[in-house]
Amino acid sequence: MQRPELSVPAAGTAVRTGGCLCGALRFTVAGEPVDPHVCGCAHCARRSGSPFQWWTAFPLAGLSWTGEHGEPAWYDTHPGRARRGFCSRCGSHVAALDHGDPAEVGILVTALDDHRGAPALVPLNPNRLNEAAPWLAPAQARHQVPVDVHLLLRRDGPAGPEVLLSRRAGAVYATGLLHAPSGHVDGPHEDAVQALIRETGEETGIAVDPADIVHAVTVHHRSPGGPARIGLVFEVRRWHGEPAIMEPELCDAMDWYPLADLPAGMVAYCRAALDAYRDGHRFAVHFQQPDDTVAFDPAADRLRTLPSTGTDGPCPAVREFAERAVGRIASWTDVSWARPGSRVWRATGAGGGQWYVKVHRGARFHAREVEAYRSWVPGLGAAAPRLVAADADLPAIVVTALPGTSLHGAVHTSERQCEIFRRIGTLAAAIHQPAVGPDDTLPVALAKLERHLAAARTRLAPGDADFVRALVARAELLPRPETVRTHGDLQLRNLLLDRSGELYVIDFERAQVGPAVRDLVRLADLWAGRPDLRKALADGYGRPFTAAELEYLTVLEALDAVSGIQYGATVDDPELLERGLRTLTRLRATAEAANPRGDTA
Repeated sequence: MQRPELSVPAAGTAVRTGGCLCGALRFTVAGEPVDPHVCGCAHCARRSGSPFQWWTAFPLAGLSWTGEHGEPAWYDTHPGRARRGFCSRCGSHVAALDHGDPAEVGILVTALDDHRGAPALVPLNPNRLNEAAPWLAPAQARHQVPVDVHLLLRRDGPAGPEVLLSRRAGAVYATGLLHAPSGHVDGPHEDAVQALIRETGEETGIAVDPADIVHAVTVHHRSPGGPARIGLVFEVRRWHGEPAIMEPELCDAMDWYPLADLPAGMVAYCRAALDAYRDGHRFAVHFQQPDDTVAFDPAADRLRTLPSTGTDGPCPAVREFAERAVGRIASWTDVSWARPGSRVWRATGAGGGQWYVKVHRGARFHAREVEAYRSWVPGLGAAAPRLVAADADLPAIVVTALPGTSLHGAVHTSERQCEIFRRIGTLAAAIHQPAVGPDDTLPVALAKLERHLAAARTRLAPGDADFVRALVARAELLPRPETVRTHGDLQLRNLLLDRSGELYVIDFERAQVGPAVRDLVRLADLWAGRPDLRKALADGYGRPFTAAELEYLTVLEALDAVSGIQYGATVDDPELLERGLRTLTRLRATAEAANPRGDTA
């Protein structure tokens, strides 16, 4: 396969001839027409004495003036920007050319010797017809644009993923520049996937199965010359045959290039699509300005990406990490929690298997979860996922999928709820094995208390802040509970229940050594007013919690409530806010019932 070195255009095969009315001006144009349209602007109407003119563009490299007058006479219709060419003998208008270094020349279609029955010359876009002839405006068709298909052929190279690029040659648009193999949807008889398969075979000689074609990115592009188009870019990682130059008159070189280090001399349109793809975006706008070059210029990068929703996967670096771990992934489903933080996707493999890919919000959460998976989580057996792969630089992990659905929002009978809480107790006991290590649960929360109270001030009821401070003051006198391994975020959304009643636990990014009651903070809100649930959990746990442990739990609940109120108010999370307010109200009511005189001693 030949890597491009020099730009040597080859002769084009699609050649058309034309000229003026008297024959003094003659020309040939080679290449395919670009953006055929009718224009009713004031310049076109006044020059022609007609409501509109029928234009198309051709590659300037394919234009030759062959008549006795040579080039036409030129008139600057837009001084400094564009000029129109006409015959100085008969006055026929034939061409339009932008100033500077244009890649295309405009040709009046009616100046061609034969323009009948040519689908490629049918005007796609009516332009400003109402300016010269208002009565034409009602008949104006909807704006239409060509649809391009681009092949993003990808392989693994020694330094990372590589993509195939070819150098355009001959009388074509952007001759001498690198571009992905591409073409147009031929008409209503052909869909985009069929067009990609056809163009891929015509340009590279390889065969692609429709099942191996994945949508990568869509680009709404406008060239410096003005025409707009839609580019559909499709990723292909598996094919039959070896890529080769199949159209030497249109392509004179072809090679693989690192996706992370794309070469100079690329078509800006193609470069925009690859940059968007590399950064994990599915949709991009790339509207170039009249003074821009067709070649990519970093100083005039017009790429503008938009976020996507739905089943978009993670960025390419995380996708590659996951696929190195489990193989080709056919689809991604974002299952992240709506709150800011870690991102999680359900990844479905080409063979139907499922995994979960998680990108942590920071190195601390990543380290905690990986350490838990590598040390004590395997002891939970089938009740927890298995770590498949971890990358601290991303930072991301891949874990196995579990059966069941989240208990968050699930509806069960009272009897069934008691059984579920009994199972939660059993699972918590399995997690809470003795562990030696620093317990910073209370010190960390206390260090943030005054800041959280200040941030939550407008949401707190009178006396709430003093109540929490009094609890904390008593907590510092309590004996420290035994330290165990804790999940750190044991709540219903991190618990799964399958149809047979088996319980599973996920999400260990907050796991650390601490008191056992640390894992009861989010569960205690659920058994408020339901002593049967509290008893069921204790039964499953194997023992009741001591009075000292429950007093310590009350302190942790209060601190968590204040934290939730300030955070919920900051990020506009109504559930966190309401749970915090509800918890403080409950704790104060319980304290007042136990001490109706309000003694502080």
